[in-house]
Amino acid sequence: MAVYVDGSALCRFFLDVPQSAAWREWASQRLPELRRSELSVTELRRVTASLDRSARVVADALVERIREVRFSDQALARAAMVEGRLAPFAALHFGIAKAEPDIDAIATYDPVLAATCHLHRVRVVTPGRAPLWWSSVVARTPGAPEEGNASPDAVVDPEDGLPQ
Repeated sequence: MAVYVDGSALCRFFLDVPQSAAWREWASQRLPELRRSELSVTELRRVTASLDRSARVVADALVERIREVRFSDQALARAAMVEGRLAPFAALHFGIAKAEPDIDAIATYDPVLAATCHLHRVRVVTPGRAPLWWSSVVARTPGAPEEGNASPDAVVDPEDGLPQ
């Protein structure tokens, strides 16, 4: 299965920010499994615009090595499901991760997107961060089930906190 990469993760190839080294190590070993959209690329190009030309050339080469996923009608419909919870671009990332049949996870460092994906049973990959890291950043949505507790008898996977 594949991992969809949003802009917050893709940019960590080029920025020296927390968890960048862990991201680069993890992602460089899994390039064939990664998927990106033109939105991810746009977010990457916004970040690399301030870097020197050689970094932009490397970014373009990297983008070519990651398979593109286009916005389907299903992805747009899934994005509309989370209107009001996520910003529009984050909702589009969610839509792709949720709708594409070969994608079973999302790589993101956006806490609200991570929490929303987790709530909708999309596995969240965030190298360098603790499992369920977003729960300390994002308040629980009123009426939503507790993170990782779909039922009282659920067995929780320690890797991602989702019921098995």
